[in-house]
Amino acid sequence: MGHVYLAGPFFNSEQTVHLEMVESILKRHHVKFFSPRSQGGTLKPTASKLERREILYTNVQGISEASCVLAILDWLNPSGCQIRLVDQALEFGRSTVAKFRSPPLNLPDTGTVWELGFAYGIQVPVVGVLMEREGKFNAMLTEAMVGIAYGFEQLERFADLFGKHGMNENYVIKELESWQGETT
Repeated sequence: MGHVYLAGPFFNSEQTVHLEMVESILKRHHVKFFSPRSQGGTLKPTASKLERREILYTNVQGISEASCVLAILDWLNPSGCQIRLVDQALEFGRSTVAKFRSPPLNLPDTGTVWELGFAYGIQVPVVGVLMEREGKFNAMLTEAMVGIAYGFEQLERFADLFGKHGMNENYVIKELESWQGETT
């Protein structure tokens, strides 16, 4: 039985806590996993090109050898940080006044999206995880995944099935197909 590659951002404390919770669930069900956060290495802003390539190659190898990619779709921004699309910006001398769209955005982590696409491209099944809130996703994401685990209960169920059967189509994939998310 293979391992799960855990794709998800870890750029702030909220994201790190989130990944640690998912890792804890996987450990509880004896699921082997590769986590770039703890096994792939982290980069400082001053990292050299060689250091960046080593991280890329380590993570590509982790995905390539995985039985599936578990992609965290809760792209949590730091507490209190709101990111919004600007509908209109008016400049007055040195000041800019912006008219914002609502509600605030929860922007996807580009690294996680890349990992999801790479896994799909090399035919490694992708399972999405959405813990914090329900949402609609772009069809390019949902159609690249065999399913989305919504909340702790479904993630526990996935971990239990994977721990017992790997990505066996008769057990895990059949179950996950019923969890597919809505597209935008």
